[in-house]
Amino acid sequence: MTVFDQFTELKRDRTIKATIGMSREKFDALVPAFADAYDQMLQEKLRNKKIKCLPKGGPSGVLDTHEKRLFFVLYYLKTDPTFDVLWFSF
Repeated sequence: MTVFDQFTELKRDRTIKATIGMSREKFDALVPAFADAYDQMLQEKLRNKKIKCLPKGGPSGVLDTHEKRLFFVLYYLKTDPTFDVLWFSF
């Protein structure tokens, strides 16, 4: 079970805020804006030829949804873990 899976099961607002620094309502409201910004960043990298094509094939990876990506960023900024801890957690 990953940290994100545990996060989705959290019920207490205090624990959620301690994990990512904001309430679940704010997190849920931020996901669409994050998704738009993330997709726009990929399109810009494609236009600037920093990548050859958009990711679509191969294994999906651990951070395969916008919710997981946003959670990862907020969790990292809130807790400041080492890379070894991130590897273990995700």
